[in-house]
Amino acid sequence: MCIRDSINAEYMGISIEGFIMEKRQCMVRFECTCKTAIGSIYVVGSQPEIGSWDAAKGLLMSNHLESSLVYSSPEIELNSGILEFKIVRKIGSNVQWEVTTDTKNHVADISPYSNAIIKFNEEEQGVVCINAEDRSLQRRRNRGMSFDKEEAEKFVKVIEPSGKENIIIACAYLPVVPFKQEDGKWGIRITNKPMYPMLYRIITREFKKAKWVGYCRIPEGISQQEIDEIEAVLNKNNCFPVFLDNSVQAKFFYYCEDILFPFFHNFVDPTDNFQYLSSEYWETYVSVNRKFASTIISLTSSNPLIWINDIHLLMCPVQIIRKSEYANIGIYIHSSFPAAEIYRIFPYREEILGSMLCCNILGFHIFTYARHFLIACRRILGITHKMNNGFLTLETGGRTIFVKVNHAGVDIEYQKDMMKSEEFLKEYNQLAKSCQGKHVFGSIDRIHPLSGITQKIAGYKEFLKKHPSLNIKFIQYLWNIPKEEGKESEDEEQKKVLEEISKNFSRDTFECRCGHISKEDRWALMAVSDTWVITSLRQGFSLYPLEFVSVKGILGKSSGNIILSQFSGSVSTISSSIMVNPYDTSEIAKALKACINADKLKQMAIFEKDYQKVSQSTISDWTKSWISDHIRANNRTSKTIIMSVGMGKTTRLLKMRNDFSPLNEVVKSAMAKGYQRSKNRVIILDNEGTLCPLDPHKGCEILSDKSALPEETMNILTELCADKMNTVCVVSGRNREKMKARFSKIKHLGIVSENGFYFAWNDQKGEIVFDKLMEVNDWGWRATVVSIMTSYQERTDGSRVSKKDSSLIWHYRDVDADFGIKEANELVAHLHTILEYLPLDIIHEKDYVEVRPKGVNKGTYVKKLLNDIERTKGKIDYLICIGDNNSDEEMFRVIKERRKTPGLDKNTYCITVGQKASLADYYVNDYSEVVSSLIEIVLPSVEENSNIPIQFVKQAGEDYRNKFSFTPKGEPLRAATSVHLDKFKLE
Repeated sequence: MCIRDSINAEYMGISIEGFIMEKRQCMVRFECTCKTAIGSIYVVGSQPEIGSWDAAKGLLMSNHLESSLVYSSPEIELNSGILEFKIVRKIGSNVQWEVTTDTKNHVADISPYSNAIIKFNEEEQGVVCINAEDRSLQRRRNRGMSFDKEEAEKFVKVIEPSGKENIIIACAYLPVVPFKQEDGKWGIRITNKPMYPMLYRIITREFKKAKWVGYCRIPEGISQQEIDEIEAVLNKNNCFPVFLDNSVQAKFFYYCEDILFPFFHNFVDPTDNFQYLSSEYWETYVSVNRKFASTIISLTSSNPLIWINDIHLLMCPVQIIRKSEYANIGIYIHSSFPAAEIYRIFPYREEILGSMLCCNILGFHIFTYARHFLIACRRILGITHKMNNGFLTLETGGRTIFVKVNHAGVDIEYQKDMMKSEEFLKEYNQLAKSCQGKHVFGSIDRIHPLSGITQKIAGYKEFLKKHPSLNIKFIQYLWNIPKEEGKESEDEEQKKVLEEISKNFSRDTFECRCGHISKEDRWALMAVSDTWVITSLRQGFSLYPLEFVSVKGILGKSSGNIILSQFSGSVSTISSSIMVNPYDTSEIAKALKACINADKLKQMAIFEKDYQKVSQSTISDWTKSWISDHIRANNRTSKTIIMSVGMGKTTRLLKMRNDFSPLNEVVKSAMAKGYQRSKNRVIILDNEGTLCPLDPHKGCEILSDKSALPEETMNILTELCADKMNTVCVVSGRNREKMKARFSKIKHLGIVSENGFYFAWNDQKGEIVFDKLMEVNDWGWRATVVSIMTSYQERTDGSRVSKKDSSLIWHYRDVDADFGIKEANELVAHLHTILEYLPLDIIHEKDYVEVRPKGVNKGTYVKKLLNDIERTKGKIDYLICIGDNNSDEEMFRVIKERRKTPGLDKNTYCITVGQKASLADYYVNDYSEVVSSLIEIVLPSVEENSNIPIQFVKQAGEDYRNKFSFTPKGEPLRAATSVHLDKFKLE
């Protein structure tokens, strides 16, 4: 069990054996209306936090207004279940216990994992325990996801990989390469790269069913028969190659290494002709990712863990889920991730983010890179992150996506074995002999502008200029990634480096090697080096510092210096390193001198801590931790389905209840038949986004005349309201004046504004008089809230305050995404502090913060409406409710509760606009389908009394959809001809 899991289990009071919940902690606040304000008021009761019936240890309550008799306590943590308590009043040294009926104690039942408010009155002796659900759970319910025990358990359940997991690991290169043996047969050997070969050894040893997918370079001029032999040898070792044509692989790796790699490290060269904009290279990149995805899918069985690695395969997840929606995919980025402002330059930014969000878990080596990714998600896609039971998560489309931050380690046991090999000892002895008596500065760099080789050499030059007599030696190994396209520029870069070295340093002072570097050569150099130097201008991930520490520790050398660029991804992992700015050559020179003059005893103490850290956080621990959370992150449960929507590279995933489906012809036919048979119908419709279109980017209406609806919409509403067996209501968050202007021409229509606070019926004379959902006696809070919101408006450019009769709203849709969410969170916290004890709801949605009286919402109004109808017109036998956003989910919740009433179970329909997680039973794609569906449902009911063929009814609906279909930009396309509803209007 990992430490985090142990802490979670202990905190949640979980018995790991059988996963039994024993103690369920809750956050509780007491609120008491007292008889007088004399003395100090305490709560004393049955749990230790409120004194265990010891008055001296009770919980102090306070009244924030001197004139108020309402006392409240701070929020404390208590166990769920039955709680007994009493009030104690202390006047000086005098202690007075509350006198209750029959000397009984107050009793409250606290729900598990809730934020509870216990309200009681000292005179009335009554106790009300309001068990508010955890906010994250409430948000999930608002999006239509009912509480799922499987979903809740995965955050606290201890998961240990068994070694029997079916894992598919995809990376750009296979960790092994084929070679021809002396007997003429093909064999394989592990490559010399630091990361994947090490991971391959761990996975092969720990997980027997693991399979590897990667590109395999084939020697030129070999026959198809030999290629088949190579593939057979690789398959035998659980490696499944992806073969690419020479031209394709050249473009692909050039795009990954020379375009994506620097870009993802925040390096944009304005003189490079912006090659990352090239659609030719991008299409090659996508096509190769598609080929990788096909190979992965061919190996898929029994829902494996699909582990994708690095920026080479960022478009692979979306290609996989198009064929396998339930695939449990994770991707680990072994490089940096660009800052949001840099990332926004990239023309395919949304495609890459969308593909990454098809995964269930995303991994980064340090939090800086994860933060860049999360900010990009918020700024570009509007998706925010949160902490969920100790896990960093994103929530989109009803799915929870884990974001894991954990730096990889090294395989010390393997290093120990290999450092006993003949190859290592031979290289080590040769280097040690040539460097005897000298302070050695060692380094290995890829030939690339981001490696900072030029800056390193400049620092060496300045150091030698100031200290020419020191007995030192610089050893530099250079390597590159072989590829065709861009090869000349790499050769030119290498030539410049070698010329610079030969021009400024003697052979005794500076030794440089280029080309193939085996792991034995690498570790031998680390073993003889007194100081390891990394001056990268940008570096996402490097194991060299960790390997240097482990090599020294294995050899028993308890000291060593590391000069590390402050732009390296390994800065936070090595505490003994000296950080430098690679652009400041004098700082590099000072660091070199500091390493020579370092206090050996002090250095040994720090270095020993680093070695313990490296030896305890190995690649094996990192791998098991990742696989454990990868298993945990699976979004598949027995009560939900995963559905892919969109096409091609824009495909995304939605997680919904397994009984959620589109409003198809079969359902509409059943609705039409139910409509014909019913006598007391209720039809409740949202306004914005349901009866009229919304701008997909701004969330506001896009009709040119905001007081008018399309003619067909007005006609179908008029037709529905003309039927005396129908009760039709349009519910909106808009104010009374706008709703009255829009719907005043439709007689007998129920008009509801401000989310249910105001409602009216348009009578036969056209008189509309609004009534209130509830009477609010105290509006004194409005002045305070206006003052607070106005102060936030003044300091947050782009925000605005809107005032309604029932609520106050602070909008931040047009504010910078990061700044807006921070200011909104600050505003919400501020309002909670000031309004904590008032009967108000503080609602924080995607782009606004609203304060309104408690209980004012569409669900409350619908509950009142249905009760009034049944009281005046009798039992409701048909009910349709259609909405499009979170506020409408409250209506769905109320209606689904009433569905339990006999007779309504088969004739109640909740419909949402758009495919998303919802409490609704069905969905339609956009607002035009709402009206066309109503046409198809309502008109068949008059077929017996008219000469309208049913095909004309369906054609009317189809023509309406065509007439008001939308382009991706949200602009209406007007058809030349249309079928109007008034053609079928009844006499």
